[in-house]
Amino acid sequence: MKILLLDQGNSSLKLGWLEAGRLRFLGRAASHAALDALLPALPDRAWLASVAAPETRSALCESLQSRGIPLCEARVEAHQGLLPTRYRPEQLGVDRWLALLASRARGLQPCVVVDAGSATTIDVLDAAGEHLGGYILPGLAMMEQALLDGTAIRPAAAEADGQGLPQGTAEAIREGALQSQVALVERVRGGLAGAAPVVLGGGAADPLAARLASPVLRVEQLVLEGLAVLAREETACAG
Repeated sequence: MKILLLDQGNSSLKLGWLEAGRLRFLGRAASHAALDALLPALPDRAWLASVAAPETRSALCESLQSRGIPLCEARVEAHQGLLPTRYRPEQLGVDRWLALLASRARGLQPCVVVDAGSATTIDVLDAAGEHLGGYILPGLAMMEQALLDGTAIRPAAAEADGQGLPQGTAEAIREGALQSQVALVERVRGGLAGAAPVVLGGGAADPLAARLASPVLRVEQLVLEGLAVLAREETACAG
């Protein structure tokens, strides 16, 4: 069976292809309009995980329907038996849940799962593979922009290099946002026993990876990996 996997986030649509049990990343699209250019063939089924606005999600669903592609949608409430969590299922974002599912499928527990994108999420899996809870922060770019939007600061563009204290406004803003997230990840990681790794994914993961002292495992497509796990487990759609 050929299965199209769709990770619809706040800023882009990521596509994966699951065939004969193997996951392949197809690429990233700005919207559903670019689907045809990325699809290697017509899939037998599609699995969708969406945290986008309702109208954006609906447009994608209608696009798949117009192509005659049967659609299954990942919902925490419908599939919660695959991953125990202390969170209320209706309050746990499907992207966070799938990233946790992917990490547990890799046998990485206990671990801290960090997905750094438009928002940064930090979640904990214990040694038994249970989700204990976590944090949601504005992403690095959003943190910086919020400060600029709320003040008269207009720094010249510059990159923080992480070498000592920042000595310019742009560096101070960027490094302040970055180090605040690094500190929280390290504190959460410090609460776990042993050499628990930080499983790190998302488009803004690189600067975090460069600053973290804890052992880091980079996983480029955590949500798509989780969707692949779900698609293998659920032979029929639920929810």
